[in-house]
Amino acid sequence: GTHTNTTYNTNTNLINLSSNQTSGNYISDIKDATVSATWSTLAWMPNRPTNKALPNNGATETDYPTGNANMTGNLLLLHLDSNWQDTSGVGNNGTANNITYGDGKFGQAAMFDITKNSSSSVGAVNLSNTNKVSISFWVKVNSFPTAANIPALIFEVSPNYNHRTDSFVMSLNSGKKLNISLKGNVYYCNWIADNVLQSNVWYHVAAILDKSLSTQECMMYINGTKTTGTNLGYNGNNTNNFGNQPVYFGARKQPINDPTPYYFDGWLDDVAFF
Repeated sequence: GTHTNTTYNTNTNLINLSSNQTSGNYISDIKDATVSATWSTLAWMPNRPTNKALPNNGATETDYPTGNANMTGNLLLLHLDSNWQDTSGVGNNGTANNITYGDGKFGQAAMFDITKNSSSSVGAVNLSNTNKVSISFWVKVNSFPTAANIPALIFEVSPNYNHRTDSFVMSLNSGKKLNISLKGNVYYCNWIADNVLQSNVWYHVAAILDKSLSTQECMMYINGTKTTGTNLGYNGNNTNNFGNQPVYFGARKQPINDPTPYYFDGWLDDVAFF
């Protein structure tokens, strides 16, 4: 067939976008069967789950030959279909402030409007029995922050992670790049991915935080690819477990020692914590 800004991945047997591309197509060859036939029905079995939301209640999919989602250990799952209900089975439901909903990656998604100071929060998510955490979500940016020292906060685990060694934060900087960071004993692990995002494009993001590592405890995957980037801070050098902290989306809780809200202007969908 003919590829335009796409490549065939022999490991996953999927057509992927080429590096740094946001759109593309593939036109397959026409195969001549040499005879004519009438098809009354057409059916197929997908090789793996695609373009669907994650399963609820800690379920493990079994419907596909490969790639079944295993939700074991899922502590928070927000489909954001017009509400902040946690469907992980744990019951960490959230509350929203000035958030609207519209067409998302799957069903509906939550829109944070910077002109309305949109934000939301989820009650304490208990991560206190582990020092390894994974987060996945879909994000689409409406507008990027412009001030170099005031990022847009996608989520923060704790009222102020600058003062807690059991917390972490995901933000979007003025360079249109995503940043995942955790606080250590003295320094931070502060990973900034090289990927420059575009507005009005959905991206899938997976962040890995592993405090058992001696260096680079933070890592990020965007659209399934491990990012290159910069560890802007130092290493956290703290192996303690994470905490039992609330999660704030779209803006900081605004504690008295840091009143800047860091509002996010964009969309979130299918947020999961493990």
